Amino acid sequence: MTDKNDEKLLDQYIDNLEKKSIEVPTMLEERIKERIDKVEIKKKSINPFLSKVLVASLLLVTLFSASVRFFPGFAAYAGNFPVLRIAVDWLQGDSGTEHARREGYNQIPGFTVEKDSYVLKFDNIMLDEDRLVMSIQLFTEDQTGYDEDKRLEVRYTDFADSGGLQQVEYETETEAIIEIREEKVFADNELREFLASNPEHINLEVVLSERGSQTIYEFGSIKIPINSEQILFSQKYSIETITNLEKGLLTLHNFTVSPTRMRLDVSFDMEDGYYFTSFENPRLMDAGGNAYQSEGLVSINTSDVERSMFFVPSIYFDDPHTEMYFAFDGVWVGSEYDDTFTLSLNDEYPKSINFMGEEIIIEQVSYRGSGNGEGYLHSAGDDLVIEIRKPENVWLENMEIDGEISSHAWSTGLDEDGNPRPHLYGLNVEYRDEYEVTLLFSGRLMDGLQEIKMDLE
Repeated sequence: MTDKNDEKLLDQYIDNLEKKSIEVPTMLEERIKERIDKVEIKKKSINPFLSKVLVASLLLVTLFSASVRFFPGFAAYAGNFPVLRIAVDWLQGDSGTEHARREGYNQIPGFTVEKDSYVLKFDNIMLDEDRLVMSIQLFTEDQTGYDEDKRLEVRYTDFADSGGLQQVEYETETEAIIEIREEKVFADNELREFLASNPEHINLEVVLSERGSQTIYEFGSIKIPINSEQILFSQKYSIETITNLEKGLLTLHNFTVSPTRMRLDVSFDMEDGYYFTSFENPRLMDAGGNAYQSEGLVSINTSDVERSMFFVPSIYFDDPHTEMYFAFDGVWVGSEYDDTFTLSLNDEYPKSINFMGEEIIIEQVSYRGSGNGEGYLHSAGDDLVIEIRKPENVWLENMEIDGEISSHAWSTGLDEDGNPRPHLYGLNVEYRDEYEVTLLFSGRLMDGLQEIKMDLE
């Protein structure tokens, strides 16, 4: 998949996430509302369907977000983004930065930039060889500033690649507020080369824009003060361990321990026709049985067959470890042999299709205007709606027809017969009798529990 196609998929995927068509269990939605009411920002009016989008995000194996632009492919967020910790805690960082602070690693002091009717507040700034993270809040008295289509973009003038961010927006009685958690991931030796000239600042620009690149306001050059002598560098280990999987080989390459988190670089050599989708519950373990999970940024795809994964908190400040373990509860594998099927509006449903030896049931297919095109996916603008029931060991993220990516309503819980409720997929496509459907981000769970030893001596 090319970078251009990646960007297209990401843009359309996040557009679909923002539709008000995501089904959320009532009990969970109420718990989120209760938690929002308890935090200190309870007087702020949070986007009315924000909690639905965030809960749906938690139900993903990974969340591919169009507001995250890491080179050169997908970036996946998961963990505690930001439902059960909500915006106040989320802006302070993940448990990796919190752990580093507790161990005495210094933050860069926050500062405020005021220009025209805007106020930019920078806080929770932390820098190591792996990443630069910070929270940025934009305040404006212009109530039209509260708009889910508005974006804050951070551009780093000292580095070739930009960072990635996650954003929330809300308004009070007097002002509109946009808050982002910004994260710049450094390439190998990128920060070391930058620090070689002993700079006193990292230079960046912040731009407020409408989605689609229309610029609203440019804040110009902004300097983040740094002290090169206080920056800690990473500990790097070459692992080069190969593990046989059911449909290919997994190689662990480099393990990097930084003050704020750990990074594991892996690659895959899959059998022809098969591709890696994701790990099930990936984690690091130490010799004492302590687990280190993914939180915040989970992974970046550095190529079609390479992935870098991140884990917190870091063992950087511990006594030296001689070994660590990479553990996971299985691998989600997709198949080019089973990722397309023909869908006919004239067939009788339900009917089954085969996916990697598992049965997927197409419960119902409806087209708006055909007499049975009712329901909330249709009312949200989707013409074709496909109702799918699948086993738990099959993952089916999205569908594609004629370049159109489906919206996905995550159905949860059980029906009146005790069976898992079906998943709904909606697409904006023209009417015809048959469609060629491509399954996206699909896979079947294989291999089971694995624990791979990594020697650090």
